[in-house]
Amino acid sequence: MKPLEITRPRETIAEALARVLVSFGVRRGFGLIGGGIARFCAAMRDAGINLIHARHETGAAFMASEAHFASGEPVVVFTTTGPGASNAITGLISAACDGAKIITVAAATNHGERARRAFQETGPGAMDISAWVGSPQHQLQFVLESPNQLPMLCRQLAVGLARPGGFVANLMLPLSVQAALSPISMKPMALPLPPLGSGAAVIPEVYERLASGKFVIWVGFGAREHAAEVLAFAERTGVPVMASPRAKGIFPESHPQYLGVTGMFGGHDRVQRHLRKYPVDHILVLGSRLGEATSCYDPVLAPQESLIHVDVDPSVFGLGYPEVETVGVVADIGEFLPRLRACWTSPCARQLNETKPVLVPPPGNPGPIHPCQLMAAIQRVVVEGSTATVLADVGNAFAWANLELRFDTPGRYRISPSFAAMTHASSGVVGAALASEVPAVAIVGDGAMLMGNELSTAVKHDAEAKWIILNDSSYGMVRHGMKAVGLEPFETDIPRTDFVGYARALGAAGLRVRDVDELEPALEAMLAMPGPVVVDVTIDPEPAPPFGRRNASLEKLWS
Repeated sequence: MKPLEITRPRETIAEALARVLVSFGVRRGFGLIGGGIARFCAAMRDAGINLIHARHETGAAFMASEAHFASGEPVVVFTTTGPGASNAITGLISAACDGAKIITVAAATNHGERARRAFQETGPGAMDISAWVGSPQHQLQFVLESPNQLPMLCRQLAVGLARPGGFVANLMLPLSVQAALSPISMKPMALPLPPLGSGAAVIPEVYERLASGKFVIWVGFGAREHAAEVLAFAERTGVPVMASPRAKGIFPESHPQYLGVTGMFGGHDRVQRHLRKYPVDHILVLGSRLGEATSCYDPVLAPQESLIHVDVDPSVFGLGYPEVETVGVVADIGEFLPRLRACWTSPCARQLNETKPVLVPPPGNPGPIHPCQLMAAIQRVVVEGSTATVLADVGNAFAWANLELRFDTPGRYRISPSFAAMTHASSGVVGAALASEVPAVAIVGDGAMLMGNELSTAVKHDAEAKWIILNDSSYGMVRHGMKAVGLEPFETDIPRTDFVGYARALGAAGLRVRDVDELEPALEAMLAMPGPVVVDVTIDPEPAPPFGRRNASLEKLWS
């Protein structure tokens, strides 16, 4: 008598795709479940992916992006048809601009029902963000119309996720295909690891250029995993170092060779002063795209002879300063810098920068709090007194944070200045907290917090997410920007909002700060309290935020 053979039922496409995503390292998904995507969400849950049900798809995408940067893992965003898919697009464009690794799976209308006024009709091009974001090699738009396409889709995902830098895949998954049986038994897939060059071939040329003239180092976010190599190279050569806004902390901001942050939002004036006084022949760029938010395309920041640009993505070479000769080096920064450093057989004398001013906030008077006073308290309590990750939202919040906060270690400061979508931090802080072992603190304006947040999601999952709200009852960035370019502000006021009451209504803790003497005790209490906490700080609306370079660029465009 033959033994009874028990065969495993064939998987559906939804089940097979979910299992492959787990093999790629996906551990979390953020989104909203709807009828069009429920089957795939159930498959992800059964495969062991932790699903976080958001309050809005844009917030889900922001949370997913920050969860990626906190964990290093690819993260899923899931949406249903129609507005579910369209709501996510802003967050996905932001994720692509930031270089996150995100896989979006959106429900789509079945092929035979399209163009027939189907409910929430969603066609094959609904999630295509290529018109907004360059670097097509870092994107994938794929419509899974047939089960037979699954192996090809999985291969393209594997290649994209293994590629250095960011990768955003937007997959359209019709309901009928989700339920279809997979034609083959999909095996777990390992990500390929293509070797990345060390740039050894160009090191003699790079050394000859740098050693024969004056140069500075410009550090970008792409160097975040190589902070030790950047520090060792800078100290061997003795040259000054400046950083993009997202690169704060990769090179210690307290180091005597540190110049400051560049960029239009809270950039340090001392960077321009130094380069005007001491023009350089070359700039060694490490992992920055030199976009407008980082460089303002400012000619003062351009070298007299050449840019030596090291990056994993060759498409960024020449973008910021196309008029300047660029030596593009496609290499891993962690491999390239030690080889280049070895060319300097002994340490060079440090080129010390001007003394950086110590933050001295205005005197503490009763009443609204000066933004510098708030940043000084955040520096002492949050930056220096804890290991929390700090995020700053678009607006006055990230201008003051860029200018005043100082970090000496990488990975603790997160902003999104390229696409600059408001609510990135007010929502993303929850993803950062859930994917990290440390609390995450968002510095946000009242306008951003009112526009969107995931405080309710934080309460649901008891996330260690904290919000510090600059409450000035206005769209402060807009109001001050209009004044700066000679316009009379209008429609910039916001009715006074009680964010403490709002927080408590959603089940979070809330603290109110009206006086500078209350600041540090409130921030200390915020960090000591478990779970989500909102600190509502009454801010003086009059001090102009450090947006001078942004306003100057607008005036140039208008003239």
